[in-house]
Amino acid sequence: MSPSELAAGVVAYKAACADAGRAPGPVCLRHMPNRPGSDQRTVLSGTPDEQAADIRAYAEAGLDELMLAMPWRSPDELATSLRAFTRDVVPRV
Repeated sequence: MSPSELAAGVVAYKAACADAGRAPGPVCLRHMPNRPGSDQRTVLSGTPDEQAADIRAYAEAGLDELMLAMPWRSPDELATSLRAFTRDVVPRV
């Protein structure tokens, strides 16, 4: 889902909540990592600056919460990926 698709969905969601007399809850997106073998950059891949720009675009589209799924083969690999994301991407957002 692109940021523009999310933005349209957020508008529809908030309108439906208003029509029902309910306060909207948070807008969440679950990110699934790239499949190996793809040559095209997809969302939340690429350089730390590109990943941060992706996150900002989704936030501007109305995203409240982003759930990341990190690819890993061992607990050490997962910890390394999370540390790198926290160190390299989060400060740029």
